[in-house]
Amino acid sequence: KTDFLVLLDVSHALRQRWSIYKSLVFEVSASSSYTYLFSDGLWFKVATSRIVSLREDIDPFWVDADLPQHEWESEGKYNEEVCKVLKAVCLDKSNVSPKGQTSVEPCDILRVDGEMPDLVHVKIGTSSANLSHLFNQAANSAELLLSVDQSRMKLKKLIEQKSDAETATRVLKDVEEGKFSVTIAIVSHKKTPEKKSDNLPIFSRISLRRSLRILRAMRVPVSVQLVSDATNR
Repeated sequence: KTDFLVLLDVSHALRQRWSIYKSLVFEVSASSSYTYLFSDGLWFKVATSRIVSLREDIDPFWVDADLPQHEWESEGKYNEEVCKVLKAVCLDKSNVSPKGQTSVEPCDILRVDGEMPDLVHVKIGTSSANLSHLFNQAANSAELLLSVDQSRMKLKKLIEQKSDAETATRVLKDVEEGKFSVTIAIVSHKKTPEKKSDNLPIFSRISLRRSLRILRAMRVPVSVQLVSDATNR
């Protein structure tokens, strides 16, 4: 509790500081009825039936990774390079929210070579905070594109700028008709893709299930994949 993990910049100036105690994440089943979870310095007791329920709800959406492994220095660079490899459109750090509203990225990578456009949302690591943002972004983006004309037109302009008018027109038509899919890509050093949703912290699983339910309610095809991280962090 009195030791700390510190993050320094290239000049060795302190950027962030965390208690080692609060950095630990641990999960153990002491009986068939309950699982005990340690996160952010706190213990939680979770009914094993809840764990099983989450697995049953999420795992059917889990697919084998079809995105390239991560070999670059940052998430932004990964998105750029993967778009070159896949001939996709990089929409990282773009915005399709209506004027005056909080910024919402349509996706990080827009795949346009399949039967329908695929909005790929990418995040490195499996921390609960980062993943919750990723899952919410995937749901919020789809909702805006399905329901707000201004957001669809913003998407069209972005694609025209980063690709070409023909691709932009085709994608706009598909989105207007609700013909697009969503891919949630989690980049991780974990070597256990067969564990599927069990690779994620419990709170991330709860957040992911909520977003999957929202996307399915909108009749948007969605999948989740664990992308291999080949970098040395």
